[in-house]
Amino acid sequence: MQLRRTGPGDALADGWRPLLDELRAARRPLTEVRRSGGIRQTRELTELGRATGTRLRTRGTYLLTGGLGKVGRAVAELLTERYDATVIAVGRSAPDDAQRQWIAARPGLHYEQADIVSMAATRELVETIRERFGGLHGVIHSAGVVRDSLVQNKSAQDAEAVLAPKTRGTLNLDRCTAGLRLDFFCVFSSISSVMGNTGQSDYIAANRYLDEFAAERARRVADGERSGLSLSVNWPLWLDAEDERREQYQSLAAFLRGQFGMEPLSSRRGAELFADLVDGVPDDCHQVVPCVGDAELLRQRLLPATAPAAPIAPAAPAAARPPADGSRATLEDIGARLTELVRARTGLRPEDIPVDRTWGDLGYDSVMLQSLARDLGPQFGVETPPNALFKYSTISTLAAYLRDQGAPAQEQAPNPAAEQAPEQAEPQTRTQARERPPEPQDTGSGKYAVIGMSGIMPGGEDLADFWRLLVENGSAIRPVDRWKDRDQPYFAGTIDAYDAFDHSFFGVSAREAMLMDPQHRIFLQSAYNALLDAGYAPGSLREVGVFAGVQFSEYQTALQHSDDWAHPYTVTGNAHAMLANRVSHLLDFTGPSQTVDTACSSGLVALNRGVLSLAAGECDVALVGAVSVLVDPAATDAASRLGVLSPDFRCATFDKDANGYVRAEGVGCVVVKRLDDARRDGDAVLAVVEAAAENHDGRSNSLTAPNPEAQVALLKRVYTPELADRVSHIEAHGTGTHLGDPIEIGALRTAFEGLAPHREQGSITLGAVKTNVGHLEPAAGMAGLLKLLLCLRHRRLPANVNFKERNPLVELAGSPFRLLLENEAWERGTPLVAGVSSFGFGGSNAHVVLSEAPAAPPARTVSRPHWIVPLSARSAASLARMRDGLLAWLDGPEGRGADLADIAHTLAAGRDHFEYRTAWVVADTAELRQRLAQARPADVAKCRPQRLTTHRVTLPDAADPGHRAALEDLRDRYAAGEEFAWQSMFDDGRFGRLHLPGYAFEQNRFWFE
Repeated sequence: MQLRRTGPGDALADGWRPLLDELRAARRPLTEVRRSGGIRQTRELTELGRATGTRLRTRGTYLLTGGLGKVGRAVAELLTERYDATVIAVGRSAPDDAQRQWIAARPGLHYEQADIVSMAATRELVETIRERFGGLHGVIHSAGVVRDSLVQNKSAQDAEAVLAPKTRGTLNLDRCTAGLRLDFFCVFSSISSVMGNTGQSDYIAANRYLDEFAAERARRVADGERSGLSLSVNWPLWLDAEDERREQYQSLAAFLRGQFGMEPLSSRRGAELFADLVDGVPDDCHQVVPCVGDAELLRQRLLPATAPAAPIAPAAPAAARPPADGSRATLEDIGARLTELVRARTGLRPEDIPVDRTWGDLGYDSVMLQSLARDLGPQFGVETPPNALFKYSTISTLAAYLRDQGAPAQEQAPNPAAEQAPEQAEPQTRTQARERPPEPQDTGSGKYAVIGMSGIMPGGEDLADFWRLLVENGSAIRPVDRWKDRDQPYFAGTIDAYDAFDHSFFGVSAREAMLMDPQHRIFLQSAYNALLDAGYAPGSLREVGVFAGVQFSEYQTALQHSDDWAHPYTVTGNAHAMLANRVSHLLDFTGPSQTVDTACSSGLVALNRGVLSLAAGECDVALVGAVSVLVDPAATDAASRLGVLSPDFRCATFDKDANGYVRAEGVGCVVVKRLDDARRDGDAVLAVVEAAAENHDGRSNSLTAPNPEAQVALLKRVYTPELADRVSHIEAHGTGTHLGDPIEIGALRTAFEGLAPHREQGSITLGAVKTNVGHLEPAAGMAGLLKLLLCLRHRRLPANVNFKERNPLVELAGSPFRLLLENEAWERGTPLVAGVSSFGFGGSNAHVVLSEAPAAPPARTVSRPHWIVPLSARSAASLARMRDGLLAWLDGPEGRGADLADIAHTLAAGRDHFEYRTAWVVADTAELRQRLAQARPADVAKCRPQRLTTHRVTLPDAADPGHRAALEDLRDRYAAGEEFAWQSMFDDGRFGRLHLPGYAFEQNRFWFE
């Protein structure tokens, strides 16, 4: 490891200049440079000498993935022949007749068909090996897929096929063997992750993942969390004399030989090198590049210590070097000769072969490109690997490359018969990648944790009311009182606090609040409380992305009839962009801030955007939500004229009398983190986002008509077969229309017939929250998501309402789906898995899959006789309501089993602290409950927070008689306005974050009238 400090300050303060300077000054081959926090770090190769040791056992038991591939077979043969080992070769496909004969001919070799990309299949595989063979001594992960193409031409499916075995497959193998005493865990990477390769962006990323995985596992071995050597082997090309691929890879082998002195490995030699490496590398080596060939040229090309001072131009074979008399071929000459090669191969006329058209445009497939690459050496004296033709993808670009490599004029073209490949040398050098801390940012394991939620759904004030409505099979549809002076009655799912806003809390003037869309107001409050529900003080967060779904601008329309229609606050208060941007601005969040409008799917699309942002490392926390408020009855009149509203004001999803939906309003927000981060930070996970996806209908029957094929495609994208096997409930979009419901069910059936054809009939229940609360339009997906989160919390599935008789077009017979007609305990599968759909009327579709939260790691709380429990607000009235809310929570099912230390931690370190304050020093939750019940208004003190100085909390030992007195002094100082770094009071243990009641905002009413 080499660390070179370049001076204090941000290394990228000058933008791209440091990076350009690095490229300009580059002198060493294969050197990686990283700049972070004013530190310049390099990662280079170093030579390893031969070492002796023994890790491979005689009669050991080894798991070998990719066991039927060329590399896997060579390793399996060596282990069974030389070590009398038991080798369990693993592959996704059943072996053919020739492969079965090969397996049968080798005692000790066994084959298991399993897809290691599936966690369940991998767990079953490892358990089977342990039960059948009595243990496992090593893991060799050689499985891999190659699908070469330039990145702009790659499909997501191809990239997933390449990435999955080496990323998810490796993680699954590691997790399932974490508790075993392994001698080694060896992953087969590629030299491409060190040297790069055109057309292999996904393959390089996958192999680089293996390299970093080995480094991380080595750290875990050092920490006692894993055992055995962790090694990533960056293999060069394997090629046998009798290999059917020899012709295909001949030009690549010649290129590596000429450029680097690197000879391809035969299968036997590669397997022997594997054994040498596993036995011989030191314990602190976790990545190695084994090389065979010209040792001097290898050192020159790969090792910085032997590199010349000037940049190295790629070395060409002797025949390709510029002729001594300088008679290089011209671009025109090379272009003409290439055109002739293309003509001879394709039969096209020269005038039909433009020099700027890609090989694909000229009719070349991958086999033809390999043939062209082979022809370049004899024709131009420049050995060119086939993958280079992805980069030099036209005659003109390839001609320039060949000219720069010194292709001679035609009369001096080399005689291929005169060229002889050098005799293969014994291994001369092995290079090890030097590791450099700090480790790169971990963006999670591909799963995401929902750690907080907040919302107001029709018929209630909070999510507790929402759950009560669901389990009581109630309906929130009622007359819309705010539209009384109308010729006809209006019914909808409404909330009481649609116009309420605590403007003083957020520092917003009454005038601005009045001109601000009520959707913005209630979303801001819900967003704040979602963060509190996650156990985080919003003021302690920074890298937060905000993703908000919204659709209508009814308030802005109504303001057109007021005297303030042109006021600046009307503009900033009603622009959709400001919905998310205002949250980011007021809470000082610096992550992405996006408002999403895809109509009825806005909420789930916003969630997908948040997940994508987390995956990209753009933020550390995603605050996701959606909102809708019914302001102007004209929008309801328009929907009625479209024929989508139910004339009898009920949403009867899946029923034969389904005749439309009922409009509704509400707001919901969730807080999402990478699952690995949530586990690390001790978050109280509500659910795991297993997968999320969105797509569009394309050109369907009409702009607003659903496309069943698009819905099927969406489901197939979001579900793996393994996930489809585990799901037990789906919250349908379920608008309650006579044709929309059957289309949705038909798409589910079609998708699951392919994904999980053997699912038991009726094993997946179908829910429809719109039957309870109506259609929240842009927030509809959020209503379904919050319902699922509550169902997972309570392990209970509430029934759909408004159902009498099934719509005959909703065909469920012979499928795994059934309607949820009664409340049920949710017990099918561990962990529980559910999906939720949301379809926009303009064709934007989204689906999210959730699973039950994993078991929380054991808390490492410390024993103390007393704890301080602080509470604060911006007003005495709010503080009184929060105190009452905390007392009610303590008397509820969650509070009765809560740990006082976690309550103290959440309310101290997980809250911002304001000018109205109170605090209690108590010994247990019973005393806290008593003190809350006895609290008086005089107990609340208004202070002037002393924010310029923040004090660490230092307390005497818990056994010290003065411990309680110190806490009481802390309480008095807190009430007087002193600021404390509360987390310092909890540094001696691992404390939980609880889903406690949030902030009680004042209910000030604002309306333009």
